[in-house]
Amino acid sequence: MPIVTGPNLFEQLKAAVSKSVSVRLAIAFWGGGAVDAIGLTADHKIEIICNLEMGGTNPDEIEETIRLGAKVHAHKTLHAKMGIARNFGFVGSSNASANGLGLQGAEARAWEELNVIFENAADIDRLNVEFARLKSEAGDPLKIGDHRITSARERWQIRKTHFPPPATKEPTRSVLELLKSDPESLKGRFAYLAISLPVEGEDAAGFAHAEEAVRQEFGKDYSVYRHWPDLPTNAFLLDFTINQRTASFNGIWRREPALDKPGDKETQVCRRIRRSEEDFPIVTKEDEATLRAAVLSYWRAQHSEGQVATAIDLYEFGRHWLSV
Repeated sequence: MPIVTGPNLFEQLKAAVSKSVSVRLAIAFWGGGAVDAIGLTADHKIEIICNLEMGGTNPDEIEETIRLGAKVHAHKTLHAKMGIARNFGFVGSSNASANGLGLQGAEARAWEELNVIFENAADIDRLNVEFARLKSEAGDPLKIGDHRITSARERWQIRKTHFPPPATKEPTRSVLELLKSDPESLKGRFAYLAISLPVEGEDAAGFAHAEEAVRQEFGKDYSVYRHWPDLPTNAFLLDFTINQRTASFNGIWRREPALDKPGDKETQVCRRIRRSEEDFPIVTKEDEATLRAAVLSYWRAQHSEGQVATAIDLYEFGRHWLSV
């Protein structure tokens, strides 16, 4: 029974799938691109068991397998990673995702995965028995638009606010360093630049009152955004204010929609991210100077008359407005 790493498992599984008609995969978590990378097609008889409860499975990938004709079952407590393709089977730690099978990027390289390969008929039979047990526990297969998939999509979006582990054993702590060394790790991570003009007049009084109320209830690290209905939810926000000919950096904040007052659609609660907290990379003094200049250039080029605020995805901003 050979022991293989995530990338080695991927190569062997893909080869086994190409020679198989029936493919059975009880893998807890599925990431984008796994279906194509494993080589699953409509010509296969596919059975899948996954976990939709913990936010670690991309619902789009699950719906892709269903479109191929797969029978997909959602098991609420599944953490197993096992599969059977003809006379090939495995059990291990690798998920059907970038960081599980070693399919892409630095996020994959950060995790060390080990898996045991089975090719003995008796062992394959035992794996099939375990698969049947898990499928029975999971219940009826999913359908496109299933309420379980809809709920999983919300959990998936929230999970995406958590940043991946570093590509090496040494952490990458700077935003600009991350944009230089591994920009793809920021893609789709719900990290934005929130750029706005100063709050003035009656709006300033309303802001001060709302901020004081939030700080009285939750603490000094909390504040608010006001009159910004399309502000990204469950997101990290690098906050900048445009002051005449300069841009000032106001720190990193995180939207906390669970703390918004019911019925108050004008006020969005946020929490300051301190240097030693969370898994978001820090902004160094060097980062701040570079970002302030780039934000000012972006605002001058993109804002329209009457516009007082905007948010732009950090990954997209880095691609188009930073020379890193």
